[in-house]
Amino acid sequence: QHVFQRQHAQRIAKSPFFCQKIQTRGTQQIMNTSHQNTMKILIVDDEEIQRVSLQDDLNDAGYKTLAVESPIVALELAAKEEIDVVITDLKMPAMDGISFMQELKKIQPGATIIMMTAYATVETAVEAMKIGAYDYLTKPFNTEELLL
Repeated sequence: QHVFQRQHAQRIAKSPFFCQKIQTRGTQQIMNTSHQNTMKILIVDDEEIQRVSLQDDLNDAGYKTLAVESPIVALELAAKEEIDVVITDLKMPAMDGISFMQELKKIQPGATIIMMTAYATVETAVEAMKIGAYDYLTKPFNTEELLL
């Protein structure tokens, strides 16, 4: 599993989307922007303003995005097409972000998952990271942090 994670981290490192995060994790690689136009990002958030705003910002930065309100719809999408990155909310009515992430990992084990929440706790952050979240962001956050 560690070899897979290392290979996946190398794939992610080529994206400017993760430039700041990878650098803070100690990766010394030069970032390559050639994957920007081919990377597909799925945004899952029941809050329309947050979802649409994040999608607009990522589209403006040149990323291909899909945005859905429901984690159930997101799982259906993930079963049909390859998703590189999933940015998901933690608290959603149909299914919480932790359960969603567990189900998503079964369908798309290679997808990078970023958890976001307005209800951050140390416990949920640790749980999300143990399950395989790449990062855990507290709302509100500046989209530019993701794009650096």
